[in-house]
Amino acid sequence: MTRFLTSLLALGLLLPTASANADPIKIDLWGFVDTSLTYSFMPEGVRDANGVSLGLDQAEIDVIVALAPGLTLRTDLNWFPGAGAASFGGIVEQAFAEWYPAGHDKGFFLRAGKWNAPIGFETIDPTGLYQFSQGLLFSFATPANLNGFAFGWHAHEFKAQLWLTNDWDVDKTPKDASVGGRLDVPLGDTGTVGLSTTYGAIQDSDLAVFMVDVDAALTFDALTIGAQVNFGLQDEAQSLGFLLMGSYAVNDMLGATLRFDYLDREFGTVYKGMSITAAAMIGLVQAERDGSKTTALALIPELRFDLPDGGDTVGTFALELLASF
Repeated sequence: MTRFLTSLLALGLLLPTASANADPIKIDLWGFVDTSLTYSFMPEGVRDANGVSLGLDQAEIDVIVALAPGLTLRTDLNWFPGAGAASFGGIVEQAFAEWYPAGHDKGFFLRAGKWNAPIGFETIDPTGLYQFSQGLLFSFATPANLNGFAFGWHAHEFKAQLWLTNDWDVDKTPKDASVGGRLDVPLGDTGTVGLSTTYGAIQDSDLAVFMVDVDAALTFDALTIGAQVNFGLQDEAQSLGFLLMGSYAVNDMLGATLRFDYLDREFGTVYKGMSITAAAMIGLVQAERDGSKTTALALIPELRFDLPDGGDTVGTFALELLASF
């Protein structure tokens, strides 16, 4: 892993000087280090079994290379120390090529490789969250990654795309093709509404899963509202869930978030219940990038209660320190 990263960075330093006559190749580096302390304080059995857990959750480096006008390569490499032996699929979060024939990031586009599924309100990386943990819909009812091909149209904030990929979070596998798509509709300065759907695996109609998801991200001055409704169907088994989140930015360095979500899922990872989460985001260090200030170091305390139907309520406290560049 270390040798691979070193070679990749060395290549990035050499590429811009490869040809004096060619347009310069632009390379952007992003990444983060995510460390946390978690404590499940209820019920008593969970508390005694888990105690306090702390350490590095995830480290990631993203390399984005603009090879030519309209052509971009991106690779996101991450490491989860708690996941045990690292596999290729676990290390490579994203690796794809995206091409806009018009020579910029608008108009028709084609994507090939592995990329984060553009489904739902919450993101796979902690840098896109308003709290420490992801909700029930992200964890159980939507894919995290897609692996295959996509094409679509991007104009301003409007974006439409269709994809042909493997099934949810699956690397290259025979007879596992799935289809899906997403439509992003802008609402001016207020935000966007998205509609996503997937169906597959196509060749196994008895076990194929149909999913439709509607999400919205809306901003009203200092208040951000996130909402999501998700429906799934496998044969006669159903899945239905929703999420509602509100986050208020007191200033550039302090914010407070409250999230409520519910899921009733009869297939896959079966779950019925809800969760309530309260969190704060405390900026400790700001840095400037591309002419704007971003939070480079944040402290995120979170209090979460999971209330499964017919089971004990699980209470968890987390304290996260997130550094990003």
